[in-house]
Amino acid sequence: MTLSRRAGERWLRVFSTKRTDAARPGGQGIVGAEALVPDDVPRPRLHGSLDWVTDGFGYGADLLDFVPHPVISPHRPDLDHDPGLTEEWWCTLRRAISSLGRAQGERTTVRDSWIEKAFPQFLGIPAPEKVERATGHGDLHWGNLTAPLNILDWERWGLLPVGYDPGLLYVNSLLVPEVAARIRAEFADVLDTPPAESANSSPWPRCCKPSPAATTPSWPRSWSPAPPNSPAFGRLSPAVRRSRPDGQECECLPAVPRAFPVSGHSAFPAPAPRGGDHSGRAPR
Repeated sequence: MTLSRRAGERWLRVFSTKRTDAARPGGQGIVGAEALVPDDVPRPRLHGSLDWVTDGFGYGADLLDFVPHPVISPHRPDLDHDPGLTEEWWCTLRRAISSLGRAQGERTTVRDSWIEKAFPQFLGIPAPEKVERATGHGDLHWGNLTAPLNILDWERWGLLPVGYDPGLLYVNSLLVPEVAARIRAEFADVLDTPPAESANSSPWPRCCKPSPAATTPSWPRSWSPAPPNSPAFGRLSPAVRRSRPDGQECECLPAVPRAFPVSGHSAFPAPAPRGGDHSGRAPR
């Protein structure tokens, strides 16, 4: 369970765990991010942490910067409209992801065991024998980004397949083709390759799917998840076709077959359970 609230100019996060040892693993989570993530990556900074054990349960507390700017998508991880982000915002995001990629990652967030299952299940091809990794955020969606840019929720950061972060953000932008196209343009060096090299093109936009929260009833009904044996899934799988809120059908970029949320079939490792907002963001 996690509880959090504003505490003056700070954001206080308190959580419980079944771990009986109080110390958190080094180099991971919020504490690890404060020590290892470069200063030029905009995020709530950690001002203090405390871990303890009482009655067989572990507890922890973190005191972070309070971020006064609201998240770009407060109720869902994906976009349903163009937020009108500035050129400065896009440049800052690009620099932040590039800088983060050069940081020392201590934990492999997306493990080989998941890759070995996801490639044949969602792409119909064998998993690569070797996966190039770089340090990344691990949960980069629109509910964890603010404008001006702050990147929130650093629980899952670590070593990821190259292109995983922009791929996940891209998948969570497909309702707004203009934004999806901008992400592909900004991160073309990891998401696109020439057609002659398509066999080696980045698979992560096709394997990633929106976070589990995106399958809640807050999604428009025409965008609800469909089981893989339904006619709706058959239409979505080849090129990800969906109806826009204005009633017009749009064909999103075709690099994402079998990528959308399917009830009971997760292509993306579920985040740790959370009982409240613990990212240092403004209250909604």
